[in-house]
Amino acid sequence: MAVLREFFKRMKRSKKWRKEEEVLREIPPLYPSSSIGMAIERMEETGEKEIPVVDPGSKRVLGEVSAFDLVEVLGGEKEYLRRKYVFPKFLNLDVREIMGPAAVLEKYSLKKAFEIITTERETVFYVKKGRYAGAITERDLLAYFGDRAQGKVKDYYGEGVQVTPGTKLVDVARIMARNRIHRVLVVSRGSLKGIISSRDVVLAMRGSWSEILGLKARDVLSEAMYVGPEDEISRAVELMVERGYGSLPVVE
Repeated sequence: MAVLREFFKRMKRSKKWRKEEEVLREIPPLYPSSSIGMAIERMEETGEKEIPVVDPGSKRVLGEVSAFDLVEVLGGEKEYLRRKYVFPKFLNLDVREIMGPAAVLEKYSLKKAFEIITTERETVFYVKKGRYAGAITERDLLAYFGDRAQGKVKDYYGEGVQVTPGTKLVDVARIMARNRIHRVLVVSRGSLKGIISSRDVVLAMRGSWSEILGLKARDVLSEAMYVGPEDEISRAVELMVERGYGSLPVVE
């Protein structure tokens, strides 16, 4: 896959940083008492994988709910929750049950956000005078640096984790959780059939447990746009920004 991290590594020496108003995006927050089902709806509505959780009064950022948190419920360290609360009852739980710590900047610094996103998280939340004021995502940085992209795709990409169309969704979640990744390629007999993101997994978690158990990779995959190793990296960046992708398959 064409990997964002490799692209960002080459941008670290840039000295041109835009003002916060040009980069910040508004991701509508959740409250600790919001339901997990509402968090999934928010991810679907916004296309985001990390949603801030704020105090309803002070608007202070308390944490975040991420697509990866939900993947771990299906096939990772948080499986105990879905064993304790049968689907779809699980969806009615408060997000405080699964939310994790958020990356927060109390003083705006795009450079600091860049450092966090390239090493730790995909989203940084900005707090102004103690109140949630917006977010910077990896896609924002990709769009910011896109016009500086130079070289071939082959200079940037790494190996992608693969599953088959018949792999159970629960096993896809386990593979993502075990490898700490947000995307897998769906491949059959050497042919790329599509891609599954952590968000695709999350959106499939709204049925009953029996329905979820019956789902396979072929049922939730998304059509994969792809590039070749000899394509210009600028083309890959353009596609990722245009489609909101975090990576692209590279196909010979």
